[in-house]
Amino acid sequence: QKNGLTAYLYSDGFLEIEKGNNSSLKKLLKYGSLDDIVIHNNKIYVSSYHSGIFEHNLSNLKQERVFYEANETGYFLYPSNKYGVVFNLSNKLMVFGTDNNLKKFPGVESGKIVTSFSEYADGSSQVIFDVKRVNVSDSLSFYEFLHLEMPNVELKKMLKINERTVLFASNQGLVKVNYKFQKYVKNIDDNDFFESKSLRVRRKILEGDKGMFYMMGFPALVAYDSESKNFKNLTDIKKPVSFYDGLIIDSVIYLTSEGSGFYSYSLHSSKLSKIPLSDIDSLSGLFHISTVNDSTLLLGGLANIVVYNIKSKTNATYPIGKKLNVYDIEEDKNSGTFLVATDIGLLNFKFDKDGKILLSKKTVPTKTAVKDILIDAGQKELWLATNHGLELRRLNDFVKIKEYSKPDEIKHPKVTALQKDKSGKIWASTYSGIIVIDYKNNKTFFVDRADGLRNEEFNYKCAAKLADGRFVFGGINMYDIIDTNILNNNNYLDRFSITGIQKTNLKESRFYALSDFGSGKISYNTGTEELIIYLSNFDYEDRSGYRFEYRNDNKKWIPVVDNRIRLSNLSAGTYKLSVRMLNPLGVVVDEKTLTLIAMVPFYQTRLFFVLIALLIFLLTSLSFFQFYRSFKIENKTKESIALDLHDEAGTTLTKLLMTVNGNAESTPETKMLKSGLNDALFNIRAFIQSMQSKKPTLLDFEDDIREFLINTSKNSDLKFNFNILGKNITLRQELYRDLKLCIFDAVGLIKNNENASTVEIKVEHLKKYIKLTVKISGISEIALNYNKIGDVFSNFQKRTLRHNGAFNTPTNTAVETCLQFSFEV
Repeated sequence: QKNGLTAYLYSDGFLEIEKGNNSSLKKLLKYGSLDDIVIHNNKIYVSSYHSGIFEHNLSNLKQERVFYEANETGYFLYPSNKYGVVFNLSNKLMVFGTDNNLKKFPGVESGKIVTSFSEYADGSSQVIFDVKRVNVSDSLSFYEFLHLEMPNVELKKMLKINERTVLFASNQGLVKVNYKFQKYVKNIDDNDFFESKSLRVRRKILEGDKGMFYMMGFPALVAYDSESKNFKNLTDIKKPVSFYDGLIIDSVIYLTSEGSGFYSYSLHSSKLSKIPLSDIDSLSGLFHISTVNDSTLLLGGLANIVVYNIKSKTNATYPIGKKLNVYDIEEDKNSGTFLVATDIGLLNFKFDKDGKILLSKKTVPTKTAVKDILIDAGQKELWLATNHGLELRRLNDFVKIKEYSKPDEIKHPKVTALQKDKSGKIWASTYSGIIVIDYKNNKTFFVDRADGLRNEEFNYKCAAKLADGRFVFGGINMYDIIDTNILNNNNYLDRFSITGIQKTNLKESRFYALSDFGSGKISYNTGTEELIIYLSNFDYEDRSGYRFEYRNDNKKWIPVVDNRIRLSNLSAGTYKLSVRMLNPLGVVVDEKTLTLIAMVPFYQTRLFFVLIALLIFLLTSLSFFQFYRSFKIENKTKESIALDLHDEAGTTLTKLLMTVNGNAESTPETKMLKSGLNDALFNIRAFIQSMQSKKPTLLDFEDDIREFLINTSKNSDLKFNFNILGKNITLRQELYRDLKLCIFDAVGLIKNNENASTVEIKVEHLKKYIKLTVKISGISEIALNYNKIGDVFSNFQKRTLRHNGAFNTPTNTAVETCLQFSFEV
């Protein structure tokens, strides 16, 4: 409908014009499949998907023109308040120019299939290319966000709700996108100034007077008026030069170039001049320029440092090595030392009184090339931009303090330029966004496309600090002008939600809301179930910029992948699960704590194993108690037997011995009786001692034997020599008894032999054994009384074998007999 007219296009091919309630004209169109109609400028336009777009005169419906493109089949029409009608010729959008012929739609690139177009009251336009890529005026590229979250999305139509919200109809449902205007980042887009086939490489940008900027790079030096938004080429683009670095002195721009020499450009005369340099190839690369004083410039490039005098127009060249490039030179004004960034690290030099360079032999090696130097004289610190990351060193001795090179410290290790803001923060552009370091407060921020940057990758030498404190960083796409207040950006979200909890095992998968766990404690069967916790930050656009991390019981923070925390094989127990969200600048903005209970069957729990261990302990303790009790009973029984034996037999024998001793008459029978009573008492005492719980020692053994031998010698003519060799040790009762009985029986044998005169008894403690030797002098043949001693020798064998020992007679001569015993201790 337009200007009181209504046009109808019917499915059977009829086109009808109605004015008021009356039908004015009706005509059958034979264009195949008809799609849409638009009334514009007394014409009616009809699109046919296969045939083109047809223009008809509104007064008589006569066809006047046909618009179509060879080999294209898609033709669509859109009414426009700004242009009247917009033609979609499949791979480009067209509108009418002043000559009433079609021209390219302003600001929309050609060559891609347009699948949707919309226009709003403010004149802004939204275009969808290839059902995926979105071109929206005054916003970022939506497809970057849609693609990350919905890789197979197919966008059909879009509807702008307000300045921050757009709805998309897609094959995956209705998608709502919220976006914001970035007031912290502006840009200088010079793409349209150059032909699309030209490669634009951006390098240094200089701020001039009255809002002018001078941009270096390839293929030309360009001036930009920030007020009028106009560009101006200052050099001959037909003879392209890759300008690398520059500075302005007295309205003259001095320029280094990559392989084309040294130049100056006068802002007054608008003249570009090449400056000849002595002792250096005119095609040699020059990458750096800085001032020493008002009349002296420092140039750095391939294999050389050049000192150039502006007034005399002369130079001195100082070679540093054929394979070294000089990327930057900065002066430490406190020491007067100049630091040189090269492929192998830092060189340094000073000027002598004649103005000549004195290169120091001391170098500061680095892992890779140093591309930029920033000296923080106030903090006495040195920052280095390298191909391996960002380094912080002490300025006085160059000792490394800190290196930012790991993935969680820097998004890309290739650092291209350094700047310092008024608050002391260091801004470093990289091949993937900008890192901002607040070293004083141990904070790090990342600025990237989510914060409004149009560049993802930045170029070497492409940074400058403006008079108002803002920074300019140039990269692959354009120049970004950054307001450092972006770090105080309050537009970022400060909360997140746990949107779902899933438990999955081999049989089923169940979903829960956090509210389903009324106690706030989430439990699952560890080892047999997988627990998934879903997180969301409520912002579709910035979902890729926000990050989540979690940790168990204050351990190390772990990055969350795909906004899902997966847990499956935790040890049984209760855990404190902490989850936090970081905004795109890397600042922690929200943190939540959950109680997590990992459960296992009772036979796998710690309590089960504790009970088993307790049961084993109790059984072991009971066994020890029974053994100890039996041991005590055994000792008491032995002591009782020993006491009874002492009281009954010992007392009786002692009385008999006293009676015999009191008899004045001494006869052979009396002597024999005394000897027998003494032997019996000795045996009883040996047995009683073996029954005692207290273990005897070798000293006890020595005392008993000496007493026995003294008593024996009183009743016989035998002489005894008794010695014990070795340390005092404790003896088992059974061993103690058998040692005494062996000596007792040996002495008994000797007493029965009339030829025995001297007995030498020796006891030796040799490591694990006790050796007992009995030597008898005067016995001609021990075997004379073999029938009597055969049983005694048998007892000797039994007693020694009982203690893992042995009995033998190593010598048996006419004048000496030796009995030898060994016992294991």
